[in-house]
Amino acid sequence: MTVIEYIVNSLQKHGVTDVFGIPGGVILDLLYAFDAAQPQLTPHLMYHEQDAGFAACGYAQANGRLGVAYATKGPGFTNLITPIAEAYYESLPVLFITAHSSDIVEGMRAMTDQEMDTCAMVEKVTKCAMRLDNAETFVEDYEKAIRMCLNGRKGPVLLDISTLLWRQEIETSEILQEENTIMDDIDYAEIARIISAAKRPVILTGDGIVQASALIEFSTLVSKMDIPVISSRATHYLLARDLHYMGYIGSHGMRSANFVLAKADLIIAIGNRMHYPVQSKTYQEVMNNKEVLRFDIDPSEFKRNIPNSQTYMIDAKELMSNMINEAYNYGNHAEWNKVCHNIKEKLNNVDCETPIPEISSILRSAPLDSVITCDVGNLEFLVSRASVWSNSQHRICYSKAFGALGNALGKAIGVYYTTRKPVLCFVGDQGLQMNSQELQYVSQHQLPITIVVLNNEKSGMIHDREKARYDHPVHTCKESGYGCPNWKDIACAYGMSYGQLTSIDFTVPTIVELCYEQEQIPCIPQGMECQNMSPLLHEDMYNQINLL
Repeated sequence: MTVIEYIVNSLQKHGVTDVFGIPGGVILDLLYAFDAAQPQLTPHLMYHEQDAGFAACGYAQANGRLGVAYATKGPGFTNLITPIAEAYYESLPVLFITAHSSDIVEGMRAMTDQEMDTCAMVEKVTKCAMRLDNAETFVEDYEKAIRMCLNGRKGPVLLDISTLLWRQEIETSEILQEENTIMDDIDYAEIARIISAAKRPVILTGDGIVQASALIEFSTLVSKMDIPVISSRATHYLLARDLHYMGYIGSHGMRSANFVLAKADLIIAIGNRMHYPVQSKTYQEVMNNKEVLRFDIDPSEFKRNIPNSQTYMIDAKELMSNMINEAYNYGNHAEWNKVCHNIKEKLNNVDCETPIPEISSILRSAPLDSVITCDVGNLEFLVSRASVWSNSQHRICYSKAFGALGNALGKAIGVYYTTRKPVLCFVGDQGLQMNSQELQYVSQHQLPITIVVLNNEKSGMIHDREKARYDHPVHTCKESGYGCPNWKDIACAYGMSYGQLTSIDFTVPTIVELCYEQEQIPCIPQGMECQNMSPLLHEDMYNQINLL
């Protein structure tokens, strides 16, 4: 078996059906092998390597499958660096493949054109970056990289393969052992005792639950514990219609969730990094008066110092499978539940001005099995809020930690190929311009992707920061140099439908434009308590809720 044949067979064994990239001289052998593997494995020609990487990220993010992107050496590879970092920050299992045709000579700027030390460039944003030149060790190195990609806290790997290896015969009889991660021993009876003794416990969810494919176990655990749940903004959809769910926390979170966080005496953090600034004036007092149980697959997250916390390295699925055991009693917290439901009810219709109702209407009309991608900026706060307000259960793929503006359209393409269902892509008027060339791909292949352009004709998030710090805006609005095209004309140029909000056809490539005036995005002013968000509540209402 040749190296190329081994790679193709391996990807098929891992359930990979689609790979994304752009042709280049050093990877043509690989591309032709992918092409010959159709229909079991199909390569897709993107129009920028960055979006090939984003498509692979979306492919992985939608359901945890291995994503694959490839690019030629030099600028082809460097265009992959942003999605490589995206996969790293978002813990996505993505294999990035490039190739080289000559050696790197230490101390020389360039021995040959386009050759570079790829591994050194991305070693800090990959779980593994390897330059493969030896046929005898290829299988061992390749399998090690794939294991690292898929096991533990998932993340990207880069393989830079010599063109001399593509058609070399290799020995594949070696049986490689899986690497087992040693988890902490947990006294579940003691955990149950701590929760039972708490007067106001709350579960704080994170993406680790999604990474572990533990949604069923999580729902069962919440039902058994019968205590309130708050979430990260990226996991608001996990219990969208469950009465235990109180919203998502954060500087741009929901008032109800931030109130519940402030009033809790015990936080049970499952797969949540707890990366908010606990030493700030906003969170220090809140965190100092409560206990924290932290459960995470990645022990490096425990380097973040959280006061009064106990840490446990454990896979979320294994954790919850044990915690739902009938032997454990988590106590009765009926009065605390009443308090939380009271808070949520009083705040249900706060912060729901335009365009929240319009976005909610789109979410309600979208197919129930569709997945959503969402770009970066103020629009992601609007989409999150509308999603919770409308009780939407749609999975939403955010660039939550890395914040890559322009990622949503490329991800939408990858999401479609991993789900084969209609995709709803929310993007701002600025973000779509960063990778609008992929509209050609969507139109050319008639993918059922609906692109909702939230158009306020501003770079909204940075415009807000400029208003807070400076006496005039720069490059964030029409008056200061920012501009956007006529999206109806763009849709026409790419042969796409230009839809109306009231009658969207989710089965064909469509651009829907939602124009709105920039509204203030609810946030926590610097130094204020986490539940005291701007725009401020009426004093009487705030005091009434704060005394609960």
